[in-house]
Amino acid sequence: MASRPSSQDAARRLAILKLVVVHAMTAMPRGMIESIFDGIEGQEKRKYEHETEQARDALQNALRTYGLSNFVSPNERTFFSTTAITMTQRQQIEASWRIEAALVLAWALRRIANLPPYDVDVNPQFLKSLPRDPSNFIATAELRPQAEINKRRDVAELWHWRSRTRELIERGEPFPSNQDFKRRGLRSFDDIVRLAAAKAAQDRVIDEPINGDFPAFGKAYRDLSEQEWAKIRSITMERHFALNWLCGYAPNGQWDETPTGT
Repeated sequence: MASRPSSQDAARRLAILKLVVVHAMTAMPRGMIESIFDGIEGQEKRKYEHETEQARDALQNALRTYGLSNFVSPNERTFFSTTAITMTQRQQIEASWRIEAALVLAWALRRIANLPPYDVDVNPQFLKSLPRDPSNFIATAELRPQAEINKRRDVAELWHWRSRTRELIERGEPFPSNQDFKRRGLRSFDDIVRLAAAKAAQDRVIDEPINGDFPAFGKAYRDLSEQEWAKIRSITMERHFALNWLCGYAPNGQWDETPTGT
């Protein structure tokens, strides 16, 4: 495992993520932008292109002004080169979800007291609580104790494991033939989930299980709709990603390369 990022590293990363999310969220949805762009021509079209290029350039200037340019990841550098017109739908969606990673960093840096449950996403208004000029914030940043961050990482990994277990069930993957499992009466993925949920509740890592499963949106995880599952899966992935980075799992501290295995 690589060394952990410093408090200043985490504060810079939070400042960068704020700009990533703002760039994504201030751009209109791809379907809408395509409709508008296809409906204008000539000088009007060029004017609109110029406005989006100016907005992109202002973002890049902010990175330079606050000394963040050298800390932008390769994927982020590519994203920051796009405009509201040229960014892809995938880029916009992935960048928008980075707000969950930003929330984790804000918590780790003591900007917020607690992380919300895994079935509650971030209110975008949260970004307004972050300083416009992060210089002093970076200089004075202080991370929570490592043990506290480690504990939150373990919780995120557990929720991510639950998501991936559902994926295995949805794909119809066969339950592994394991003698130890059989001796313990575990004959399906659902049996494993019930055991894990009971242990997590006993350890006060999750609330009381619902029908032997992790509780989410007021129901058992296995009963989530596709939309609910997609939402909690995205929240979980981003939080796990950010916490693994904070715990030094990324090779040489490289943000883009942070693993999220379970």
